[in-house]
Amino acid sequence: MTQDLLRNTVISLLSLSLIISVSGCSILNHLEELSTLGEYSREKDEQHKMVRDINAHYEALLVAINTGKMKQYPDKSSLRRNFGEPIEIKIINVAGTKQEQWLYRQAIAMKAKDRVYLYFDGQGQLIKFQQEQIQW
Repeated sequence: MTQDLLRNTVISLLSLSLIISVSGCSILNHLEELSTLGEYSREKDEQHKMVRDINAHYEALLVAINTGKMKQYPDKSSLRRNFGEPIEIKIINVAGTKQEQWLYRQAIAMKAKDRVYLYFDGQGQLIKFQQEQIQW
């Protein structure tokens, strides 16, 4: 009886070690794919953080507009420092004068309900701002 128990224990241990070694090889064979998945997950985390940051900056810009505090941000550098990078920057022509137009909105376009345009003169001073509702 003791011999049977010993033999079964040895067989079980050998089977277990075979399973572990095979699965270990499988993990090693797919290490590159697992690494890629890990990078993808980290990139997704960074994207979510970026979306949260853009949305928070946009909400702060709306607060500044709605509370009449835009005079505290007279130029491009103060606006960038407080509200982050705009979604888009364009050079436009207004009555023969070039102006820089910045667009701010929610990070995900389809979720945006409104947007804000900021207009700057050639010296980078804020000329005006305009808030628009988006009609989808």
